[in-house]
Amino acid sequence: MTKPSSDAIVQEFEYPHPIEAVWTAITDADAISQWLMVTDGFKPQVGAKFTLSQPGAAWGNVEGEVLEVDEPNCIRYTWTNGPEFNTTVTLSLESTTGGTRLRLQHAGFDRVEGKEQFRPGAEWGWKQFLGENLPAVLDQLAARA
Repeated sequence: MTKPSSDAIVQEFEYPHPIEAVWTAITDADAISQWLMVTDGFKPQVGAKFTLSQPGAAWGNVEGEVLEVDEPNCIRYTWTNGPEFNTTVTLSLESTTGGTRLRLQHAGFDRVEGKEQFRPGAEWGWKQFLGENLPAVLDQLAARA
């Protein structure tokens, strides 16, 4: 059970796909552009810098840098939208009997001025991205295999 935190959003999702497939979907730039936002420069390599953008979105671009890669178990990167919004995202994977469990931790909200405004949108966004968009991409990838 996850304890509530003012600093971090923590969400867990289960997918009926093997860990390698989920790893590919969360680390491949083309797949990320389908389930999250259009990405430029993303590579699953420590130090890789990238941009995420969603045309028409009010928040502008997200800048990031990959901080940790432990294939196929974990990837962690910065999630920055200006100096007032500097957070980190960790996606951890665990094989289960039915597929893969993904655990999201988006941390650093205690440092964000106006977190009361940003946090609910981020929570809703991750539920959409990981709960609806990613499963559709995983299904597409499985159909092509």
